[in-house]
Amino acid sequence: MPGERQKAYKATKFGEGQTADGQLVRFRVEVDSIGDTEAIPRAQEALALFSHLDTVQSLPTTRNIQHGGYGQYTRYDVDQLEYWGGGGFAEALHIKDAPEGYHPIVTYSMFPREGGRDAYFVEWKDEASALAGLRRFANQATFEQIPEDEDESRGFIRAVNLGSLQPWFYAVGDAQLMGDYVFPEHLAGHPVFTPGRQFIVPTKEFWLDKVAHTTVKTSMGAYTREVPTKKYNGWGYDDGDPQIHTTVQWNDGSLTEITPETPQQLLPIPIETQPWVAEAYKGIQAALAGKALSFTVNFADGSKFVGRFVEAPEKKSDPEGDYFVRVSMSDGSTREGRVTFSPTAELPSVQSYVHHHYSKNGHEYTRISVDRMETKRNGRKAAGIFFAPPTDASPYEVNSTQNSEEE
Repeated sequence: MPGERQKAYKATKFGEGQTADGQLVRFRVEVDSIGDTEAIPRAQEALALFSHLDTVQSLPTTRNIQHGGYGQYTRYDVDQLEYWGGGGFAEALHIKDAPEGYHPIVTYSMFPREGGRDAYFVEWKDEASALAGLRRFANQATFEQIPEDEDESRGFIRAVNLGSLQPWFYAVGDAQLMGDYVFPEHLAGHPVFTPGRQFIVPTKEFWLDKVAHTTVKTSMGAYTREVPTKKYNGWGYDDGDPQIHTTVQWNDGSLTEITPETPQQLLPIPIETQPWVAEAYKGIQAALAGKALSFTVNFADGSKFVGRFVEAPEKKSDPEGDYFVRVSMSDGSTREGRVTFSPTAELPSVQSYVHHHYSKNGHEYTRISVDRMETKRNGRKAAGIFFAPPTDASPYEVNSTQNSEEE
């Protein structure tokens, strides 16, 4: 009726979000107007402040993998083979319903650090090798600390650096996968370092603010945080203005920390602002993919840079014959003797032949010296050549002895 006060109606909206520990939940929000477009984002932001919630219903596609006193959510059917905790954690997992193209047996390690975390996972041939690998280096806190001697003989397939990224096997709900990672929605809001944008990333020399080399990397997003500062007042220190630090996550798992003190020459540069770099990068990618044998970069002044692939020079083999070999062992002793050598495709040189023998038998050495032993027409060794007689065990397993000169 005209003049009557109209009754206000509320509306209900439904949404999905994640808690701080990755729990995926459904929620509903009552709003005063159906046109309130900010209600769901506000609820999602509020939800991210909480850890595990017992009063909400998780989506049926999520499962919880226990990590000590808390858990990690995933949409996959994951069997936790073994778990190690303390200052971080490491675990061996078998993902029973891994998507096509993804390896199902991994070890996953995560350790907190100031301003974030360090994490990586390793793919293994089978459960036994994963468990053995976990026990060998479960306490290695960073990707760089993975032992260099891990190889196929131990079931090792490959290692993936994660940085602050979530591995694919801990995706929840309908989260998208980007290769080895879950699409980083929590990093996607930065206005400059947006996911998928390519940058020229300088790397500085150790302890020096000097560029050692540059690499083209793809941003996976970034996050900022306030860092408290102190200001000297002549007698002591007062609280200063907080600094904004930006941490950029790259597609190779590495991180770049940008602070107000970061020198200009060490700041990442968007590749689209350097057309010649972008052109060269595309040319190299085409060449590596086998689509071209060369590429050309055109500069603004009309000059050109032409890059092309050339075949590696053919590796030369040492000629067949007798050699005098001296091996300096890591314990300070010296082994020397005669080697009768015939080159093969796998071992074309005397150096590689001797190295193969000692590596196979677990011996460590610091240096190998090789001299060719010439033979005269009458079959006698050339004068001035000194060597110890070989043993039955090996032609070059001779211990240090007093050498004698053949007359």
